[in-house]
Amino acid sequence: MKVVYKNFSLGAIEENISNLIKECELWGDLDLAYEEYEILSEKIFEVTNKDSSVLQIQKSYPLVNITHAVNLILHEEYEEFWSTYSEKLGVTINNNQKIILGKNWKLIFNKLGFNKFNSDIKDMSVMPILSQAGIPNSEIEDIFDMIKYSNMQEEFDPAVLINELTSWRSYAIGLATTSYIKLYPERAAKFFMDMNELVNLSENTDIDEEKYSERVISKFKEWKEKQKYLGRKRPKNTEVPSPYLIYNQKENQFSMVLPPYSVKNEYAHYMKYKIVDSDYNRYEGKVVIRGDGQGRYIKELVIPVNAARAYSVHWYDDTDEANPMLDKKITGVLGYGHVIFDCNGKEVDEAVLQENCKTEETTFSINSKESILENIRYRDDLGKQNKAIIYWDARKNYPVKSLVLKQLNNHAFSEEIDTMKCKQLKAASGEKDFIYLKNKLESGVYKVCDADTCHLSNEFFTPIEIDDIHIFKHREEGYKENIGSLNEILITTLMNYDSIKMLEKLKIVVKETGAKRDPYLDSEGCEILALLICNFCGQDKENEEDDSNLKSNNRRCAQMIEEILHLISLHMLNTEQRGFILENMCRYHLSQKEFETCFEVLNLQMASFRGTTEISANEIEKLAQVNDIAAMRLYLKNPMDYKQGMKLLGLTGIEAMQEMLQFDETITTSSDWLARYEELVKGNVDKQDYKFFPTSKITGNHTEFHDMVNWGVPGQYKSPEINFDLKHSEGIPFCGQLYLDVLLSWYMEYRNKSEQMTGLVKELGMLISSIDKAYMSLNQGIKNSIILYERSLSARYIEGKSVFATFYYCGLASVMLALHGHIDLDPETLKICDRFIQKMNLLFPELVERDLLLADMYVLFNK
Repeated sequence: MKVVYKNFSLGAIEENISNLIKECELWGDLDLAYEEYEILSEKIFEVTNKDSSVLQIQKSYPLVNITHAVNLILHEEYEEFWSTYSEKLGVTINNNQKIILGKNWKLIFNKLGFNKFNSDIKDMSVMPILSQAGIPNSEIEDIFDMIKYSNMQEEFDPAVLINELTSWRSYAIGLATTSYIKLYPERAAKFFMDMNELVNLSENTDIDEEKYSERVISKFKEWKEKQKYLGRKRPKNTEVPSPYLIYNQKENQFSMVLPPYSVKNEYAHYMKYKIVDSDYNRYEGKVVIRGDGQGRYIKELVIPVNAARAYSVHWYDDTDEANPMLDKKITGVLGYGHVIFDCNGKEVDEAVLQENCKTEETTFSINSKESILENIRYRDDLGKQNKAIIYWDARKNYPVKSLVLKQLNNHAFSEEIDTMKCKQLKAASGEKDFIYLKNKLESGVYKVCDADTCHLSNEFFTPIEIDDIHIFKHREEGYKENIGSLNEILITTLMNYDSIKMLEKLKIVVKETGAKRDPYLDSEGCEILALLICNFCGQDKENEEDDSNLKSNNRRCAQMIEEILHLISLHMLNTEQRGFILENMCRYHLSQKEFETCFEVLNLQMASFRGTTEISANEIEKLAQVNDIAAMRLYLKNPMDYKQGMKLLGLTGIEAMQEMLQFDETITTSSDWLARYEELVKGNVDKQDYKFFPTSKITGNHTEFHDMVNWGVPGQYKSPEINFDLKHSEGIPFCGQLYLDVLLSWYMEYRNKSEQMTGLVKELGMLISSIDKAYMSLNQGIKNSIILYERSLSARYIEGKSVFATFYYCGLASVMLALHGHIDLDPETLKICDRFIQKMNLLFPELVERDLLLADMYVLFNK
């Protein structure tokens, strides 16, 4: 039965509620439809804006007042209850009124027998309402997602979901849902079971409308529709979620989990963490803030830690490192009262935990730091047969039977070694064990690995650890160190990874002459590049005394190699080479951390791709864990399909896509547009039936930024100041951010180092005329194909050669590079655009990344 009718007065609604509430266990059971809530809101708004205060409304119509407040919680998405409630009523509610309203709500609830309250809620003014609401609409979709995910893992159990929501997943729900689970656990379990049945309904099965409330059915239908085009599910929490400890029994490893978080700071680039345990071990790092159609966020981060009594976790963004957003103490496994979960989110049993905290080694691995083959050497002419061997100091027994010899600069090479079949020889330095090799070795770096743990498959490259254990070099007779091409520089760097003298020479060569050298890079060179980065870059420099943090005992050599690789990225790689490298990296067996390091060192966000790609969807998904935009750009190189189209929509945002993609026929609603978009990505819409072109709402309008900045008096230098009170934008978020916010974020960082960037800005200014000339020299057909794109950039255009003038040309160079994937541009135009983008990336990488994606989208939809 309906509670609110449009032709009812507030008095009639009050009487209707008094009759219906008798059948309810909690106030939310009245189950108002959204339309009823809106009617009630309008009627109360009219009264409060005539002659009645909110307290008078509560006194005259107490049940109406409570029902409206409860349904605001159920139907509205709000950051803070009182501000939304005040806005809905059209009045300002002071602190004294809030306290009185809260006390009266609790008195009324108690008088009518609704006396279950969540005492954990600290704000007593809203505690009664939150306790009697139930599960808000905004969280029902989150729960559908959790149930869907849990069904993929194992059979659904509501008790497991309740345990998760009240522990490590508490960040995903608000106080109303927490109260419902705490106060009505049996009802909550049944509710989740019913929702599980809904999630598992087959496509053509009718929903039992008597079993489910109207709002649950409505939210389920919305959720099903959104599954088609939404990618990442945005974390519900608006505060920094609490970290928690997990234990991986298989790997005998503890880790601190920093949950996913929706970032409210529009200007931060990174979230940083610092964890200090009770034994003074420190774990520090950063995680990049990502963006998609739903906003800015960070993904879940898992940081391996040692077992300890306690951990102090500090969590802050890079715009204000002095004031942590979270200071939290977490009890560790060795502390009293700890709570630890397994990798599936279930609480770990105490007995199991203690058993696995033992530190004794029960098995031996050749990949440990203990060496079993001492002083490995190679010889290619033993005996009359002149056969190749490797030999080492003899020992009585070997803890590992099966080994494998791997060549670090050629992953296809591997030769198995059986220690039970080795032979003996005598040498001046003592007895040696040796084994014959099938063939003589080429020049390279070799390592003996455990066959059980080493990837023996030669299909894809896997980086092997470079240290001082089980490793040796071989230089064939007549071998010379060559440093002519990029490939040769990489090989020479690997062959001299422990020679500081040679590495210093290579650094000078790359820095001073790298831009003039042959940039040839093949698959072998790409593998060596990945091998060097995985071993020598991104190391933890906080604990200088712990040699285990480095994969080479020579710290100076490791640092020098990292500097060489950064210089190679700066002076020797173009955007097409980065594309080649990125496609190869997707195929390699890299951990996420290794992939992230390679991506960062080589600036792979600047990659450009020609033609279609043979990278599989699973390999591109691996890239998406590192960088969503780069993964999407790789997807766009293949013909559009439904799955790819929906990922693109989820990344860029529906509003942004609707602004850029227009269909011929009249589309009046979002659902009509979405239906048409689905047909397009399925290949059922002809090219002449749609148009795709960005507008200044997406690409940006410099005036919005200029109007916020006090530039000072002409002729008198003064550092420009931003007035955030003047912030106003007509823009639409693209990948979770307005152009204006991207620009403000960059400028706040840039103005602190503008002097350091003077040379770079000057170089970019000198390139502006070259980009202009390259654009004007395009043949008319090509120019016509990007004219709409160029017009959308015009709101960025500024006369002169200031740093702000480069932003227009960044977009122009990006679209010309994107065209080159389908049309052969002349080499000089390509070179100029490539050079400009690479310089621009040093100045403003966030803009380059956005512009490259937008240009690829433009070419995809218009080719």
